[in-house]
Amino acid sequence: INTFDGALYAEADLSVGKFTATPGVRVSHAFVHGQVRDAVDPRLWARLQLLDTTSLKGSVGLYTQPPAGTDMEAPPFGTPGLTHEKAFQSSLGVAHRFTDFINLDVTGFYNRRFENVVSPGTTKVNDDGTVTTTRASNLGLGRAYGLELMLRHEVSKNFFGWLAYTLNRSEERRVGSGREYLVGSFDQTHILTAVASYTLPLGFEVGARFRYVTGRPKSA
Repeated sequence: INTFDGALYAEADLSVGKFTATPGVRVSHAFVHGQVRDAVDPRLWARLQLLDTTSLKGSVGLYTQPPAGTDMEAPPFGTPGLTHEKAFQSSLGVAHRFTDFINLDVTGFYNRRFENVVSPGTTKVNDDGTVTTTRASNLGLGRAYGLELMLRHEVSKNFFGWLAYTLNRSEERRVGSGREYLVGSFDQTHILTAVASYTLPLGFEVGARFRYVTGRPKSA
């Protein structure tokens, strides 16, 4: 399928005392199945150094992606009129450094997805009484919210590692369905990850990774 998706990024760092802001913008141009889709995504990251060892940080931004080329096929295999899928993402957290090597990062997040591609699409009653349903439409809504925690040991002479935990809730619904948000098919409620690496004599290095995830519900 003839598709192209390219983008340009621009960012600027602005500092006033202990406060740093990084405004940015992503401008994208997509060519999908003979149709053009453009998007402009503004974003902002900010950080406030409360103490020498503690900082407050946050971010907001718009993120988009064009529909898949297969979804833009001509009927009945696709829906050519689809537009970008969109998501508003935000976070607020605190970072604290205990020692030169050990630090803790705790972040809360909320993401709202809208105009997502879902199937089947819209239903239309034709003049002759027949009913036509499009293959897909931009009627999908979603949201995800939760908390992330990371305890990290920075790279030292012999050791590096981190322990991360995410408590997450991901939900979906359809515009006009009259239904409440339901747990999404990609929901992962608990995510626990541990990584460690240790340098041995004679140039050897040993490492390990452990990951435990719950969720990913499936429809009956």
